[in-house]
Amino acid sequence: MPMATPEVLIAVQCAWLGLPVLGAGANVRALAEDKWFTKLAAQAAGLPTARGAPYATPEALATPPDFPGPYFVKNRFGTASEGVSERSIQDDWEGAATTARSLMARGMAVLVEEYAPGIDVTVPVLGGGSPIVLGVVAPGSDRPGGIITEDLKRDDPLGYALFDPGSASQAFRADVDALWQAAGPIDYFRMDYRFDPSTGRRVFLEFNICCHIGRSGAICLAASQWGLAQADVVGHVVEFSLSRQRKGLRR
Repeated sequence: MPMATPEVLIAVQCAWLGLPVLGAGANVRALAEDKWFTKLAAQAAGLPTARGAPYATPEALATPPDFPGPYFVKNRFGTASEGVSERSIQDDWEGAATTARSLMARGMAVLVEEYAPGIDVTVPVLGGGSPIVLGVVAPGSDRPGGIITEDLKRDDPLGYALFDPGSASQAFRADVDALWQAAGPIDYFRMDYRFDPSTGRRVFLEFNICCHIGRSGAICLAASQWGLAQADVVGHVVEFSLSRQRKGLRR
């Protein structure tokens, strides 16, 4: 829809009409759509995050954040890595502010974070009596820093591969449980990170609700290692969603 955060509108309207809606309640949808609020909630829940600072106007960029570069500049809202480019990584504030202004010229609010070295990984999760962690998946990237840019996400995806985080697996599991405790239940979601294989350091970035369940996507790839096909994933998601909302539905 040609408006900001349409997912929240749909969730609210469905709640008003007494209709089931896939994903989560409107309050959780709003939290997930705002990467700054997500960061604050994750910090409160004990998840490891990079320092960050939100910027809404070009004038605000006159004041740099209270942490040094290198920086990562991105859209505070948005999906499909909208606004992320090779220019998102900047060594100094002058470069970061220039990139931020270009995003603001596109009508975006901006979030500036400490750049976290490593690779992008995502953790697909299904809802249940307790959250079902399907595994860890790494999206392909040939961009500097292994980042997933807007053009790569939309026009030339390089696919996904299962990723073994080694001893960090238990830490990812603990993060899922902590987020679920704070924001669940959620029908299905992904938790996105930067992960440094050389140190085992993980940095939580955001979580995505109602993300892609295509056969070639991260969720189905992770599910396939447990013998689950796309139809199995979709069936589970719909069944859990209707079950969690049964009491609130109008007859």
